[in-house]
This record gives sequence, C-alpha cells and structure tokens, in this order.
Amino acid sequence: MRLSFLLFGLAQAKYIVPGGRWHDTDGNLINAHAGGVTVDKEGKFWWFGEYKPEDQVEGGGVSVYSSDDLATWEHHGLALQPIPDHPFISPENIIQRPKVIYSEELDKYEMWWHADNSTYGLLLQGLATSDTIGGPYTFVDATAPLGNWSQDFGIFTDYKDGRSYSLYSNGDRKEGRDVYLTSINETATGLDEVIHRFDKYDLEAPTIIQTDNSYYALMSHKTGYRPNNVVAFRADSLSGPWSQPFTVAPLNTRTYNSQSGFSLRIKGKKKTTYLYLGDQWDSNSLWESRYIWLPMDINDKKKTLDVVWHDVYDLDVKSGEYKAIKGKEYRGINAKTTGNAFKQEAVSLSPGIQNNANFQNFASDNIILTGIAGNDSTVTFEGIEGTGKPQWVSFYYQNTDDMGFGDQPGGTPDRFGGTWQLRRISSVVVNGDTANVQTLYQRDTHKGIILSTPLQLTLPKGKNNKITVGGLWNGFDNKGADLDRIVETMLFLFPPSIEEIETVGTKLHDLDLGVARFANLELSFVLRQAFDAEVLKSTALRLVKAWPALSERMYLTRYGFSPSKDPELEGMWNERKIDSTLNKALPYLQDKAAPRVVDSTVLDMLLSFDTTLKEQLYPRALNISVASLNDACLIKFTIQHTFCDASGLYRIVNAYCTLLEGGSIKPMGPRVSLQLRDEDTSAAPEPAAERCDGYLAHGWGALVGAAWTQWRNQKRGPKRVVKTAMVPNWVIDKLTKEAEAEGVYVTRHDLLMAWIYVATMPEIPTLAQKKSAGPPQFSFTLNIARQLKENSDFHNPWILVISPDVEATELSARTPIIASAQHFRSIISDVRRPEPIRQIIQKHSNVRSSPIGFRDWGSIEPNVTLSSWTNLPMYDLEFLSPGGRVNPEFVQISIVACPLVGILGASVADAILTWVSKDGFWLQGVLDEKLWERIVDFSGIEGA
Repeated sequence: MRLSFLLFGLAQAKYIVPGGRWHDTDGNLINAHAGGVTVDKEGKFWWFGEYKPEDQVEGGGVSVYSSDDLATWEHHGLALQPIPDHPFISPENIIQRPKVIYSEELDKYEMWWHADNSTYGLLLQGLATSDTIGGPYTFVDATAPLGNWSQDFGIFTDYKDGRSYSLYSNGDRKEGRDVYLTSINETATGLDEVIHRFDKYDLEAPTIIQTDNSYYALMSHKTGYRPNNVVAFRADSLSGPWSQPFTVAPLNTRTYNSQSGFSLRIKGKKKTTYLYLGDQWDSNSLWESRYIWLPMDINDKKKTLDVVWHDVYDLDVKSGEYKAIKGKEYRGINAKTTGNAFKQEAVSLSPGIQNNANFQNFASDNIILTGIAGNDSTVTFEGIEGTGKPQWVSFYYQNTDDMGFGDQPGGTPDRFGGTWQLRRISSVVVNGDTANVQTLYQRDTHKGIILSTPLQLTLPKGKNNKITVGGLWNGFDNKGADLDRIVETMLFLFPPSIEEIETVGTKLHDLDLGVARFANLELSFVLRQAFDAEVLKSTALRLVKAWPALSERMYLTRYGFSPSKDPELEGMWNERKIDSTLNKALPYLQDKAAPRVVDSTVLDMLLSFDTTLKEQLYPRALNISVASLNDACLIKFTIQHTFCDASGLYRIVNAYCTLLEGGSIKPMGPRVSLQLRDEDTSAAPEPAAERCDGYLAHGWGALVGAAWTQWRNQKRGPKRVVKTAMVPNWVIDKLTKEAEAEGVYVTRHDLLMAWIYVATMPEIPTLAQKKSAGPPQFSFTLNIARQLKENSDFHNPWILVISPDVEATELSARTPIIASAQHFRSIISDVRRPEPIRQIIQKHSNVRSSPIGFRDWGSIEPNVTLSSWTNLPMYDLEFLSPGGRVNPEFVQISIVACPLVGILGASVADAILTWVSKDGFWLQGVLDEKLWERIVDFSGIEGA
C-alpha cells in the first residue's frame, strides 16, 4: 500500500479528495448519494443526493448542498422531505438518484428521481417542483415513462440548445435490460419521445457528458453495490449511431471502486474540464459510502474518454483549469514489520512484457507489505513530516478477497460459500498513540491492482512522525490490506494563515491590513509590440501563479483578477497611453544585436503613476501599471512582499532539497575546478543581491523600530542615494588574470560579486588578523536562478543562501577579492547538494517558528533565507497576446522601501541589480554615497 500525505489545513482546503470522508461547512459528513449537481443562474453549484441515515438506508429523502467551488459545501437540509404513509415518498418508499433541472416555461425547479416501493415493483419516475433551487420541493406525481419501466435514473441537458433528456434503465426483467434516452417536454413536466435505446446491454447508472463535437454516455454494469468497470459509448448526435462500449478507466480498477451516476461540464475562461461524479458504495454501511469525483480526459479526435485518478487535485471553476497535487514517496521496502507481517515479492507480467516501454511493475521496488493483522502483525513508516494540523493521507493498497468475481450481473459473487469480502479495515496509529486509533476502509481489488484510499490524520509538526498500520475486525477477520508505499505531499510553500485571510471573499486591500509590509517588489517588462490591456489582464494570473510566494496568498481572491466590475479589484490596473515609440524612449533597443542595457530612470519615467495617501498607508497586495506606446508595451508589477518566519524558510529549503534528491535538479557532481568562462550576454538581466538586514519580524512595532534605527543611522552617517554605475570589462579582465595566477577557478560574475563585497566590507584587510570586522554594509545573497542551457553557473530557483564571512587565509591576506570570489564559488557549488543545506536547517531547528532577525555576523555557517522574487522563472516568462506568445525584451527586478517607510524618511530594504553589457557590468540600486565611491574606485587596479 502507498500512503500519500497532503500537508494543508482543512480550513484552507479548496481541494477535491476522491474517496475521502467529505465534511460540510458545519463539520458533518456530506450525505448526498447517487445524486447530481445543478448550476443556478448565478453560477453556484447545488448538489442533490439520497439522504441515507444510519438507521434508514432508503426513503430518507433528498438532501441538498451548495458550493461556489465544488470543494466547500454548505448544507441546506432536505430538499424533498419524506411524508409518512405517502404512496410514493414515505420513509418506506425508494427515493433514488435525484436530479434537478430548471423550467424556463414555468420558472420553477423540477426534481426527478427513481420512485419505487421496497420490493422494486413499481419502477416509476417521480416529479416534484419548487420556486427556489434549494427547495423545499412539493411532490407532483410518479409515472411510468411512456408506459415503460424505469429504474436507475439520470438527466442530461444539452448546453447548445438547452433541451433536457431523461436517462433510465428499464429493470432486470428479461423484457427489460435496456437503457433509454428520452426527451423531456418544454415545461419539463413529462417525457416526449424516445431518442435512442441502448438495447440489451443490461447496464445502469447512466449519465451523458457533452463536448463541442461529441456525446459520451457512461454506464455501469449491474453488480449491485459492488463496483465494476464502467463503460462509455460515443456518438456525434444523441439519436446515434452510438459506438460499441469501451472502458473509461484502467482495466480491473473497477473505475477506482466506483459506479457512474452523473457528470459535469466546467466551462472556464481558459479551459473546459469534464468531471466524472461517481459513488463508492459500501453495502455494509451505506450511510458512509464515499464519492469519487475525477477529471475526464476526452479526445474527440481519437474518440476516447479516460477517467484520470488523482489523490488530490485543485480545481478552479472560474478558469476551468485543474492541477494535480503530487507528493514524496515513502516506499514499503523501507518500512518496519512486526509479527507475521513481511515484505513479499510482487513482480507482475512476463519478462517480455517488462521490456515494453509502457511496463510498470505491480508494486514499488517489486515489494509489497503483506500479512498485516490485528495489533501484533503491523508495519510502520518512519520519518514522516507533519504540520500539526489535519492533513490528508492516501494509502495505496491491494486487497484480494474478492475471488475475481468480474462484472457478472445479479450482484452475487461467483463462488457461493467462498471467501469474498467487501473490504478490509486497517487500524492506523500515529506515533504509538493507541488511544486514538483511526479506521481505514480498504475496498476489495483485483489481483495485481494497486488502488488508493485517503484518510485524514493530524501529525505533530516535524519530521519524526511514525505511522503504524494494523488490522481491525470486518465481520470475517482482522486482516489489513497489503501495503505498497507512502507519498508525502508538500502542498503549501507559503500557506496563508486563518488570522490573515478569514474568508474566501477577502478583498485585496484587506490582505494587508494589520500586517506590516516591509518592501515592495517591482518588476518592469518591455514587450516590443503594441499590447492589448485586456489581454494583459487575462495573462497576469499566469505570472502570479508562477510565483510560489504569492500564488497561495492570491488563491482566495484570484476569481476577481480578470476582468472584474469590482472597483477595488479594478483599481489595481493603472493604464495610460504615451504618444511615443519604443525606439525613441529606449534608444539602446534600436540595435537588436546590442545587449539590453537599461537606464532605470527611463522606465521609472514612463511607468510613473501617482499614488494616493491611502495607497501609501495601505499599499495593495498587487498593483499593475501599463503604459502603451505605439509599437510597444511597458508593464510594471508592484507586489507587497511579506517577510516570512523561519518556518516558512524551512518549507522552502526542504522543497529545494527534495528536488535535489529527486533528480529534478541535477547535482554538479564531484567537486572539481571550474573552468573560466565568459558570461552569457544573451541572457536576461540577472539580479545579484539583497540587503540581509532588511529581514525583520512581523508587526507594525518592528517596522517602526526598524525605520527609526535606519533613520537615526542615516542622520549620523552618509546619505543613501540611487545610482547607476558600471564595473568595466577591463577591471574584470585584470581580476581574471590575477585569479589564474593564484590557481583559482571562478567565473566573471563571481569576481563581480567579490568586487562589490570587498568594496562594501569594512576593514577587509583585517581578515588576516581576525575572522570578521563586523557586518558588511552590503552582504551578498547568492541568487540560485534557473539553470540555463549549457551554463552550469546558473541554478534552479527555490532558495537564497547568504554566504558566511570570508575566513582569514593566506589568500585573503594577499588578495581579498580573489579569496572572496573563490568563497562565493564554493557556496554556489555546495548549494547544489542537499547535505550542507540539511545540516544548516537541522542545526537551527529550534528557531522554526521564530521571526527572522539580523544575521549572526561571524558565524561559520551560512544563513539560509529566501526572497519571493527569486522564484520567478525569469528566463521562461511568456505572455499571450493577439499575435501569439511574446517574450519580454527586458525584465528588471528591484526591491524598494515600503511607501510608509518612505514617509518616515527611512529605507528598510536596499538592493543592487546587475546586468551585462558589451562594456561591462551595470549596477543599479540604493547605497551610501561613500560605498558608491568605493565601488567605482578602480585606482587600486594595476594599469588603471
């Protein structure tokens, strides 16, 4: 069995977990079986289903829930209430598979269902109506459809013409065993005519999903409450001809232990997603049956439909996009066993088939954990990370108690008196806490098929958790299912807290109230073509989504991004047109062959937008400014950056190390001397560094205190100024020759960093006498950028590592610049290996929930920190324009003081940006005047 950990709090969860215990907003289990989902005029989803209380599995009525996102459901009680002694809706009657449609003719909502008596001798269709979608519904009648029988019931509405159709199987009698597709009349009060009959296929639980070009009818075999392989038919029109049936999920998974019943088309602004809404029945306890809602991958050209399994996925009903949540595996081969539990060989298929490119072994590492039973024969997975909050855990397992009954009708196992069982029940214990045993129901599976069951657990915060799995009594024995592996998923890199974001409807302005924002992150883009502002709005979300530090913060408000009538949301878009051309405004771009050197004052001038006092006191979380020129578009994003605590750092660092260990980031290999190489002048401008003493604690008190300290220092010391300067190529050339003479192998960019470091480091020559002379005025943070093709000097995004002080050596006493460059090169090399990073975070594990303070100057270990702007995939940026995909001509990134701090005359965060030109390295940023003088003082270079 495989176990999948999904680390997120329930209060923040907006995800769909197939097969989990789903709760409504009141915390109660959702009870709406074999139902359907109706979308009202405002786009809200309404879920109607059979209400099955524990003491009454039939005749309980129809429950109703509503949701804006298909993940968070509010209960509205019973839409159809049973009436004692009623001939059709009494508690003794059958009220199954309810569906609701809207009648424009009558301006009413109409509920249809399979109406029957307890012996299934009526086989009718019931009808009830209501003036409001949530009910209550009033019974109208129960009739035989066009004189026929009707059992499992479904409804389909054609989105192209709005016409609705009834779908129903006509029973198990020899004269029946068909499925009918029948049109509903204009008032939705009765049936018109049979459109098609699926003759003698003997199927049930029908539903139809419609694409732009095709219709797909999904149906289940008749195996009672036991799951089977759902099949689909395809046709160009509802009247047919329809194709032969084909399975919709991997064979023998029995459609992931589910039965069809309903399907839903989500037409978003970017994509259309099709959902399979199935039921996972539990005949031993029908009231606890689960729901299997999964995306369908439909290809009209190939005429295929596949229901695709995901443990957890994120569905955006506005855009129509969904994203699967992946995880880190903990395989059974590394688990510990006790008693009779053991690791059993689990290899499937013959050697010839294994050589097939599509071959996948039956179990991970060809091993499965079996023999699990009771409390004495258990398996334990160790080293599991927890969040301290409820999180989903998906168990991958095999349970072969079914005797291979297949899809035969009648619902009876193929061997009377055999050993078939519906499910095994495992016990799940966290960290040996046997007083809190969790139950895990694991449905039967076909031999050699691994399936998944999710369970919600609360694991203490940290990486030392253990999960022990045993067996519980299921009416036959106390065996637990065979286990394959565990998968842990880091879901949030920067999870928003409940205190920070309380409701889904939070406004952008409200995101910043009560929490200090210490710096603005500004990105300026130049697109060499006219750009439609509306198109920009529709593509801006791609940029925000690519920004892990903000993607989750913006998640709860992303629905209002494009376009919105809300004046507050609309206010983030500042637009103006300039009667000029890009060539006139930015002369350096006239020569396409020349490097893209940017004078930031030009961009600032073009993108200068006045801000109100309110915006300075309560800056927006996101502001987008657009200046349209005749032949170009200039875009400026301003994002309020929140400094996170050490816990946030740990999540980022661990995610980075996971990528290293998983091979997503290729290690640099053995430590070898790096060859000198010229910088790639064709690359986009590269950010260089950031002041580390800008990382402060949360809260207004810390902000004002930091501002006062900076203001006092400015009054007593040199004045900070914004400047653009250049370190010419001949300086780097001289340093390169000096490095070669010392036998030091570094890059030109290493030498640039060393030059700035030495220029801003006080009393650097004293390194020969003591470790450090105090904090430098500007401490380098190494940017781990995305690895560029054929350039190992650049690295993947995720973290920044502030280098420790350069240690005193003979080289540092002789040539501090070369020693510093060598030091930076070693840090860059080390950061490609997880071991040194792991050592750092383990050493400082006691500060995981502490705010990030000032650097411990003189420490021999590098401090690990992060900055959200490094997560931006700078070299992969694209925008979608009317003319196709557009890559920016230029990207500039800067960190500037928060406007509130600017009012106080102080600067909390400074930055230096660097980019390459044909003449050298350009620098632009905020530093003390004296430091600027030292940076551009080349008099100490031989030959200056």
